[in-house]
Amino acid sequence: MTTTATNAPNGADMTQPHIERFRSDVPIGSLIEAIDRDGVAMVEDAIPPELLSSLNGEFDGLISAAQPGTPNHIEMLIDFMGHKTIRIDGLPGKSKAFVDLLQHPLASRWPITTSCRRASTTC
Repeated sequence: MTTTATNAPNGADMTQPHIERFRSDVPIGSLIEAIDRDGVAMVEDAIPPELLSSLNGEFDGLISAAQPGTPNHIEMLIDFMGHKTIRIDGLPGKSKAFVDLLQHPLASRWPITTSCRRASTTC
């Protein structure tokens, strides 16, 4: 994420993040370089439109059926995770479209997490 200097209304010098964006045919090396450098990158149109439509349809149904809050009796976790947050755990067991996304050929091209080149453990 590169930054651009700006002047805040109060006169302070600020930096504004710029997230590098890529097309879905980005070479994997370029994507890894951006993630290693900036910690983030965006791949536009990464999910094919028909799969995105299926995901949205399935997720909409799951979200509308879910109750807000955390199904947990530990008060600290309830406070941490939120009283109004809606969570859908176990997506692979609830959404065929999510499994299709995980198995999509393009998903294996892109790192889901940052590069392991600097990590002390294996990915």
